[in-house]
Amino acid sequence: MLRSTFYGFNIAFSGLMMAQKALDLTGNNISNVDTPGYTRQRLDLNSIPSANYLDRYAPYNNVAIGRGVNVTRVAQLRDPFLDARFRREAANIGELDSQLSALSDIARIFDEVQYEALNKAMEDFRTQLQVYSTQTGEVTIDTTVWSTAESMVKMFNQYSRQLTEVRDYQEFLLKDSAVPEVNKILENLALLNKNIRECDVFGNPALEMRDERNLLLDKLSTYMKIDVTYYPDPDPELAKRGIEICKVAFICDNAPPLDLDQRTLLDGKDFASLRVEQIPDDEDPDRVTYITSSGLIDSRTGLPIHTIPGNPGLQFTTGALKGALDMLNSKGAFDDPPNTLNGIGYYQSVLDQIVRDFAETMNSANAYADPAWQPFIPDPFWMRDPAEAPKVANPTPPVLFDDHPLFETNDGSTVITAANIQIAEGWKNGSYNLTTSKNMFLPGDDYIGDTSNLLYIISQLDSPFNFTTDGIDNPAGYPLFKGTFEQMFKNTGLIAAQEVSAKTKALGAGTNVIMGIEEMRNSLSSVSMDEEGVNLLRFQKSYAANARVMTTLDEALEVLINRMGIVGR
Repeated sequence: MLRSTFYGFNIAFSGLMMAQKALDLTGNNISNVDTPGYTRQRLDLNSIPSANYLDRYAPYNNVAIGRGVNVTRVAQLRDPFLDARFRREAANIGELDSQLSALSDIARIFDEVQYEALNKAMEDFRTQLQVYSTQTGEVTIDTTVWSTAESMVKMFNQYSRQLTEVRDYQEFLLKDSAVPEVNKILENLALLNKNIRECDVFGNPALEMRDERNLLLDKLSTYMKIDVTYYPDPDPELAKRGIEICKVAFICDNAPPLDLDQRTLLDGKDFASLRVEQIPDDEDPDRVTYITSSGLIDSRTGLPIHTIPGNPGLQFTTGALKGALDMLNSKGAFDDPPNTLNGIGYYQSVLDQIVRDFAETMNSANAYADPAWQPFIPDPFWMRDPAEAPKVANPTPPVLFDDHPLFETNDGSTVITAANIQIAEGWKNGSYNLTTSKNMFLPGDDYIGDTSNLLYIISQLDSPFNFTTDGIDNPAGYPLFKGTFEQMFKNTGLIAAQEVSAKTKALGAGTNVIMGIEEMRNSLSSVSMDEEGVNLLRFQKSYAANARVMTTLDEALEVLINRMGIVGR
């Protein structure tokens, strides 16, 4: 029994159509070789099965031959495992980059040039004290001393302002850049999910929109660690067709832990939004910055689908948002309990502690003895006429008064910080001078010429102290450093520089890792001109071969129609 007349033509036609679509697809890949985020596309093919014994008119002994090739769909070459690895590393890099941004600004404040300027100001203060110790009572020299001290004070004020500016800038980046960008990404992802689903319903794979969605997911992953999943469409009929919904949740360390619904930022066309809040307010220097989520919002009604009880600050595990929050909130050794994460608050607290310890040490050193105290008093055990009592040494030491401070606050508060320290008004306006001596036992001119207390003040500048988070030699405080005031300040700059160096190295290592993952992704998903060139030749030959099959079949059909059965005519 002869097969269908055009059976072979249908087979050749399917081959021609496949080769033509493959050439078109290859051309599309080549044209998008430089398109950001474009994923190489391919044709999914399957052979069309032959007629079998169940066919109505199939003969019993028919030899089954396939009916050609069928293009089932246009697919993308992506590896979900590599995508997940890339996004996990992107979150780590985002955290390091965010921390490095703040730490680099801090290191510039405490750099060697700034340190040398402060060192010179302190050296000038020491020099003038030494000059004053040789010319006590000279008002001009005393004025020169507090003038050099004022230079130090202004530098402390400047350091405080610069650290505050770093904090304000980091808050600006978080509130007006990072979080709004995350919210914009989530909004765009929700819109893409909606459009992709509509295209899927009508049979359009919307591959370009999927590329755009993957780009946005990669970008979102730099801000936080995310978990991207795809689940079947809630509509059973659409689920049977393989239509899936994209869902994104962030990973956090909240205690008590948040469930998946509370961590969900995107579910199909519904999305959540983040916002930045501060306690107690944005003017308090000890404010705490945190990020909260609105929970998933229904795109149709605008009402929350899932809520977070109490809406606590989100404790991101990694990402740029975590890095920014760490820099804004962490005080390292000054936290309770102490930790090793030195944020902006750590450097502000260290600077305030150095300034406070310096001011308290200098103020204590400038305390003066009660002028009414007498080194010799009448013998209290004299039993005769008191007027004839002999003089004996006063057993009671002189009372020291501390109301002649060298430094005070400029805002009326009782706690001195780098921001509010100033030269004491009494010293500055001449109400009192530096205390030159506390040795009340010295008689007359010897007491006036004694400069032992000035030398003691000078020695305090060169003496090593045990600095803690609660003051010098305070056992209740966490130990910070042992050394002089100058060394303590220099050590703070070294810590900042070391932090920058460590973060830079970690960022470089992370960049190398993510570049390796990106190369693996590109080897699979990006367009290779070499491969596409080979495909052009392959599909061109396939097209020509199928065309030749059709020509051959046409010639065979011509023999069958025009030449068959003419023998013997």
